[in-house]
Amino acid sequence: MNHPQRLLHITDFHLGNNQGDCLASVDCDASLIRVINALKNECCDGLLVTGDIAHYGAESAYRRLQSYLSDISVPVYMLAGNHDDMASMQSVFGDLEKELVLGDWQLILLDSNESQCDYGQLSADELSFLETTLQSNQARHSLIALHHPPVDIGSAWMDAMQLKNKQAFFDIIDRFDSPRTVIWGHIHQEFDQQRKAVRLLSSPSTCSQFLPRSAQHQLDRKGPGYRWLELNTDGSVDSGVIRVD
Repeated sequence: MNHPQRLLHITDFHLGNNQGDCLASVDCDASLIRVINALKNECCDGLLVTGDIAHYGAESAYRRLQSYLSDISVPVYMLAGNHDDMASMQSVFGDLEKELVLGDWQLILLDSNESQCDYGQLSADELSFLETTLQSNQARHSLIALHHPPVDIGSAWMDAMQLKNKQAFFDIIDRFDSPRTVIWGHIHQEFDQQRKAVRLLSSPSTCSQFLPRSAQHQLDRKGPGYRWLELNTDGSVDSGVIRVD
């Protein structure tokens, strides 16, 4: 019998070209290292990374991340964000996995990036991949990960950078019973909402945080953090956020 799958979600590192580079007065490398050191104490089956690893897409940033994760013993699943450079990312980590089976669950990783844009857009190929993958594995529950939020989060400036073709995304999800959770990065804050049978989640950044429900860009004083997810065999999900001082 399969057991529940426990994943840890970290996102939006924004590592600069050099160690010690800051974003909004936060040393992004040092902050990420604190988060990684905190989650090392957790028992889990995998680590999920949802993009904006490198603020300028520099290969040096991906190499530093590779070093920071070198003593993580569980698999690391990752996708790119709008700040990432896919070629540089793949030169360090190789081809990124897009579909994995985790016990009673399947993990689907989507590329929601539109070239040179802050907002998200799923290409026709990505939408087709999502539909085909859900169709071919309906016996398992599905966790779908992408970088951009597919719903309004209540911050006008950030809602302008959400997934533009979110209706096409949900049109596919609504045709299947297996999707249970959609998770993303990009918004530098935690979010937890229910849409029909699907739980919608995001997590804090490992660097600076955005103030929820703000009309314009505004920073939050909350610390960086990560999210844990317990993917239960019956399709339910337990989850929470851990903040790091």
